[in-house]
Amino acid sequence: MAGKALRLEVKLGEGESLKCGVFSDVHYDSMKCNKKRFHEDAKYIVDNGGVLLFPGDLFDAIIKSDRKRHTQSGDQFHVDSQLNDIVEYVTEGLLPYKDNIWFIGMGNHETAVLKYHQFDLVKQLVKNLNEERDKSIGPIKQAPYKGFFQVVVTEKDNMYNPRQATLNGLFFHGKGGSAPITKGMIDFNRISTTYVADVYLLGHKHQNITDTGGRTIYVNKKGDIKQHMKQFMATAGYHTAEIETKSGYSLSYESEQFNAPTSMESGGVIEIEPRNLNSNEELEISTKIYHLTRNIINRDE
Repeated sequence: MAGKALRLEVKLGEGESLKCGVFSDVHYDSMKCNKKRFHEDAKYIVDNGGVLLFPGDLFDAIIKSDRKRHTQSGDQFHVDSQLNDIVEYVTEGLLPYKDNIWFIGMGNHETAVLKYHQFDLVKQLVKNLNEERDKSIGPIKQAPYKGFFQVVVTEKDNMYNPRQATLNGLFFHGKGGSAPITKGMIDFNRISTTYVADVYLLGHKHQNITDTGGRTIYVNKKGDIKQHMKQFMATAGYHTAEIETKSGYSLSYESEQFNAPTSMESGGVIEIEPRNLNSNEELEISTKIYHLTRNIINRDE
């Protein structure tokens, strides 16, 4: 299988960690995107020196030709150059984070536009952001629908023979329905039988779920029995589930299909920290995964 993983190299010292913010299914140009919460979460990652990952459906891009999901009440871009305006709108929204974005991937909303309108929303967005980005830190990467990513950690305070450790991850935007019962765990189990990684990321279903107890037991070249730990995280994104309370009626594809999100709007975090810095043992990586949901009880927005 040809190809390369998306690779990020960082130096970390004692007590330092890297937060990778995972933001699938933002649907930023939708009127139902909870932008307030998205910006709070993205700012939290940036303020802590982290990087942002967008594994699909950053765009909503529901335009008039989408006869299944487009409604007049949900369309805020009343122009003929709709796709151009959508890209400019999302570009403006992400400019504050341009120097912290690692990659932006494709989701089913972006691939639908590419398939039926021959316009690559992500490619144009990445181009726009890279024009404004600090040129000394390298460009934002455009990512596919599914792919590997790799974080290489080098110990910071060893000038002569610094050790390294690597986290391997797999992102897959996802497919199928919202999985209100299994919440995507069937997909994780299917993926992990084919792809070997330390962390697996899934979007699309608008569900928040983590599983940190996965493992594979194997025998190495020396005949030693080893185990490989696996962690799974699905992120719900920021598309809100609203109950229509206004007079009159506004069409809602989510309500009519009864597939509105069941998880609170949220991104996720992969927090990476080096271990064994002050020893002669092999450098290792400690990884925590969690969601950015907070203040869930009695929220009024």
